[in-house]
Amino acid sequence: MGSYYSILRFVNNSISNENIALGLIAISDSKLYFKASQKKISISKNLNPSSSKLLDFSLKQLIAFIKNDKAKEKSHLFFNKKDVDIDYLIRLSNYHNGILQFSKPVSLPIDLNEVNFEQYFAKIVNADDAPEKIQKSDSLLKRNIKSKIHIPLKNKIDLKYTIQKKHLPTLFFDFEFDAIGVNGSIYAAKSIDINFYSTSSPIEKTLSEYESIIDRLNNFALSNNIANNDPKFYLILDKYLGKKKEMLEIYNDLHHSKMPHFQIIESEKAEVFSNIVIQKKAHKFSDILI
Repeated sequence: MGSYYSILRFVNNSISNENIALGLIAISDSKLYFKASQKKISISKNLNPSSSKLLDFSLKQLIAFIKNDKAKEKSHLFFNKKDVDIDYLIRLSNYHNGILQFSKPVSLPIDLNEVNFEQYFAKIVNADDAPEKIQKSDSLLKRNIKSKIHIPLKNKIDLKYTIQKKHLPTLFFDFEFDAIGVNGSIYAAKSIDINFYSTSSPIEKTLSEYESIIDRLNNFALSNNIANNDPKFYLILDKYLGKKKEMLEIYNDLHHSKMPHFQIIESEKAEVFSNIVIQKKAHKFSDILI
């Protein structure tokens, strides 16, 4: 059946389409997931006090409709509902035209569970409203990096290794690799968690630094007879699921352009890198810097 989600929005002004994302509803494998942000509900009421009672009433009606149990009114629901599919979300999108509306369903590349649904809710609706343990939990990309690279390559090559400015000539910044090794060629992987990118440094800066350090690593290896000119550099990047125009443009540009410095793979296929490292019997890059 696949996985899909829709965003529940409070429409404050139907003319200007001013709205606030209040919650998230999703379906996956005959399970329906729903959560509304109490923080966003409070913001909506403060923004439009005259609609406060109507908003409360509409939410109660909606939750009762979704759960099909008017005696239980909860804002956070996980339950089996065998008759749900994408048409269920399409109907919600088409027929809720009041102060509460649903966006058109969007497909997801993964099967949902309670943990990753919470992660999507935190990212799409309100990160501040997510439980602390969910904010600190690993994303799908990080879990794949751990299981497909860090565990199989433990004690073989450098993992979570930072090349410092002093290590390479003309290098003016430190740079962390998820993994880097060498044996005849340099083998390195860098991941960017584009769906949970939260550092203060722009993503373009990370990409630029990655290309820059690749050039310096190749020059260093050749000038010191450490490796030949057939390096393997990977950028591990999953599909962007958000709505930010600039991030979507970056993702599309990366996938529609042939990158001269590195290959792009999704985290689900990260074992491609590990298999090459094991096959080539690569060892730690840090050993050659000592």
